[in-house]
Amino acid sequence: MLACAARADAPRELVATSSGTHVWVAVPIGGGCKLVHHASAMEGAFCRSVVQLEGIPQALVASGATLTILMPPAGQPANHAVYALSTERNPATGTFFYRPAGRLDVLASVPSDGGFAGAATDGSGVWLLQHDSPMSLWRLEPTDWAVEPLPIERAGAILATWSDGAAQVPALASADGGDLLLWQRRAASDWQETRWPGAAREGWSVVAGSSRPTLVVRENGGLRIVYPTPTGVRMLATMAMPSEPWAIVGVGDGLRLITAAADGVVRVAPIDPLTGSAGEAAALDPQPTTTSLWLHLPIIGAVTIAMLLAGFIVRPPMKAPRQLPPEWMPLPMARRALALLIDVLPGAGVSLAVTECRVGDLLVMPAWTPDIGQTAPAALMIAVTTGWCLVFETFLATTPGKRLMGSRVLGIDAEGPLESAGAARRAIRALLKGVVLFAPALGFLAFVHPLQQGLPETLTRTILVRTRSQRG
Repeated sequence: MLACAARADAPRELVATSSGTHVWVAVPIGGGCKLVHHASAMEGAFCRSVVQLEGIPQALVASGATLTILMPPAGQPANHAVYALSTERNPATGTFFYRPAGRLDVLASVPSDGGFAGAATDGSGVWLLQHDSPMSLWRLEPTDWAVEPLPIERAGAILATWSDGAAQVPALASADGGDLLLWQRRAASDWQETRWPGAAREGWSVVAGSSRPTLVVRENGGLRIVYPTPTGVRMLATMAMPSEPWAIVGVGDGLRLITAAADGVVRVAPIDPLTGSAGEAAALDPQPTTTSLWLHLPIIGAVTIAMLLAGFIVRPPMKAPRQLPPEWMPLPMARRALALLIDVLPGAGVSLAVTECRVGDLLVMPAWTPDIGQTAPAALMIAVTTGWCLVFETFLATTPGKRLMGSRVLGIDAEGPLESAGAARRAIRALLKGVVLFAPALGFLAFVHPLQQGLPETLTRTILVRTRSQRG
């Protein structure tokens, strides 16, 4: 809060900041903290633990994907140690990595007079305001800090990053009665004064990363979001004060309430832009990597190609092994699909009951993603379907779905009459059908084979047939 920092009069605030797309939180651990990063591009309640610091920063300042860390004054003479890092998203894995790797950039220290009054950014640099006499404004240059002229010297003024709707700019803010006086830096030595009527209240601070001017006010034991405008203020309802260390930051076009538990778990809750109430908090889990996906897909591809090659070797699929007797015909693809749907229904029912998933979750096949949580419903459905169809086909040469379609499994050889395939061949065919269900791409062979033999039939020399007298 307050210029991306924790205020001295609000010990329950977290040191946190946001650039609108990247959120950084200093989570207290023992006498130090761990620096946690959350980004909207993580596409979920995820975070990454970046580094552990021996103390808690005096301020965090975010600009785009870059973070500047100002530590409390130390040494004689007292100085603020200053560090920096930046983050990038790996487009291949979707995870974030940090530069410099495994450490922080050490920037020039800034002398401390003990009167820290906020830090801010203009997108290209960092600014620091100190209060002891005389009040001083510092700007971080490539190799050192430079003193900048102040537009005003006003007791109690703070420095914050202020949103003007188009950009984030450094701003000096001060209360004048009930009004908020603001001096926004537009260019070198150019500060624009603005008065926000009725916006200054007890215990206010600026919300970092918000896409519009936003304050948070501590009043009556709670928190209230305040939107100042040139003609007045809009105040939302008061939300309960969190029992854990907290911060409010802007993410995208919304606001988020961040809390940190004693065990270091960080939770994020959305704030309703109309009522100001906090929604359900979600714990930030470590961002998962997608490396397994990049390993998973080649493995599935290799298995698919191997099985297709096996089908070509055992029985060339583009040429029928023999002509069927006049009384038999291959089961048409539409009826095969309908028979499969009927046979899958019991497994789907079991999966829906056990996993309490949605019907759409049953369509996420295990071959598409290595995420077990996403594919568990479909995997259970396929396993149940394979198991009970195995029993039916082994002993009856058909399943309920096939029987309703007037079909059965027969053996097909180059010569001799069609006859019921042996139990072993039918069992193997049923198991191979389960493999095809796990990797549906393997099912295309049935669409190009002249006798509609899929991979299970090709490898076991079987065929799904119905009599021509049943046609219609």
